Amino acid sequence: MTKTRFSYSPAAELPSLGHFYEVDGTLIDFSSGFTFTLTVKTRDLVTTMFTKTTNITGAAGAGSYPSGTPNITVAWATTAELSTLTAGTVYACSLVPRRTSDSKDYDAWDFEIHIRSA
Repeated sequence: MTKTRFSYSPAAELPSLGHFYEVDGTLIDFSSGFTFTLTVKTRDLVTTMFTKTTNITGAAGAGSYPSGTPNITVAWATTAELSTLTAGTVYACSLVPRRTSDSKDYDAWDFEIHIRSA
């Protein structure tokens, strides 16, 4: 299975990352009652580079890529996140939504980030 890969340049302003999280073709309404954890690891999944729990926003979402509104948006910090990763390297990422009412974890969205050389 091919994972989605996003590519970032360390010298560029970091755009937010949006995702359309669906179950059986229906967008999940993450506008309230959810928290999110994003883990970035080395590609071999051995070393955790950082875990992010802030600036991940849930929404109702609408439509589909590329013209719709995603129901999960990740805003990157300018320091202590992608800037700590090695250029020319691909990292494995996993974002897990958690319903706060019962602490139920939804299936992870797994993707990769490539940090381009400057």
